[in-house]
Amino acid sequence: MTYDLIGDVHGQFSKLSSVLEHLGYEKRKKVYSRKDHCAIFIGDLVDRGSNSREVIELVKRMVEEGHAEAIMGNHEYNLFGYLTEGAKGKFLRPHSQKNERQVRETLASYSGHENALDTHLEWISNLPLYLNNKDFRAVHACWDKKSINYIKKSVGRKMDKEILIGSYKCGTKLEQAVKMIVSGPEMSLPDKIVQRDIDGNLRHNFRYKWWNAIKKSTYQEVAVKDSYQLPAGKVVLPTDFVNREYDEGKKPVFFGHYSMKGKPSLMKSNVCCLDWIDKRNRIGVYRLKPGEKLTHKNFKFFF
Repeated sequence: MTYDLIGDVHGQFSKLSSVLEHLGYEKRKKVYSRKDHCAIFIGDLVDRGSNSREVIELVKRMVEEGHAEAIMGNHEYNLFGYLTEGAKGKFLRPHSQKNERQVRETLASYSGHENALDTHLEWISNLPLYLNNKDFRAVHACWDKKSINYIKKSVGRKMDKEILIGSYKCGTKLEQAVKMIVSGPEMSLPDKIVQRDIDGNLRHNFRYKWWNAIKKSTYQEVAVKDSYQLPAGKVVLPTDFVNREYDEGKKPVFFGHYSMKGKPSLMKSNVCCLDWIDKRNRIGVYRLKPGEKLTHKNFKFFF
């Protein structure tokens, strides 16, 4: 089996269709497939683009027919929380201006298709948080051993609506594990620095390269993005900092989430981020054949 690992799609239905066709997948009875190939969707199928409904339907059909696997991203997790009521009739994710703006395009794509929204939300709630087979590991944001083990032992690989509702209870081990896996670890921005993220939201924290050793590193070396105006000194680690360095002797791990800039490249010999951005909002893909070492030539950046 050859795996085609596909990065964050974010509602770009036409581009995703073109990517699959370029990869040699053919559409039969509304389902894309290719013999001896399996597409792996790394999460964040929704938001930003204008066709999230169509993207979810395409991926859902591929998964149900056995031609793909998909894992949950933070945008699917947030969408579930935004649309699901918890205790006392309150939505799990507040309907703030920031949160409404994030899901606006997604909800617009379901206008006139409310039944599809219910069906898709149920499907999203059952998406696994990670994949771990003999050939590779995949997660949306962070392969955190402690969080993965907690999920594996407490709820198993398969998620459902009630588990996700429980994960919105602040301060619980379940909440911490789920959010670490789908959103990854962050550090506070120093010296009262505030930045805007890709969606225009103000941020007081920054995402860092958890897969590397962090000790004695500078802020610029640690931060995922080079757009932050960070001081030149060594990073000040929080007292509860956990080293999550991904050793090069482990099997390959793939993730998305980080909106990397520049020419797509491997993070390490066995670490691959599939979420890269440019003015064309292209989609990152890595073709993996079992037993092969990761190589830059198998990294594609489409459309």
